[in-house]
Amino acid sequence: MMQFALQLAGVAAQEIMPRFQHSEVEHKADGTPVTEADTESERVMRQLIRETFPDHGIMGEEQADV
Repeated sequence: MMQFALQLAGVAAQEIMPRFQHSEVEHKADGTPVTEADTESERVMRQLIRETFPDHGIMGEEQADV
């Protein structure tokens, strides 16, 4: 499981680092801030989780729970 957590961190970093300090901040309906780095890092992590553990549910901050 540790190896998978490191893999998740790696795919998230690939989305976050190029955008670090260069993302525009938008606000969600509830008023909380969100950046493209936030949404894209969650997207790639969810994709990897679905591929690796297709029967698992996923809860996240930026997208709906599945």
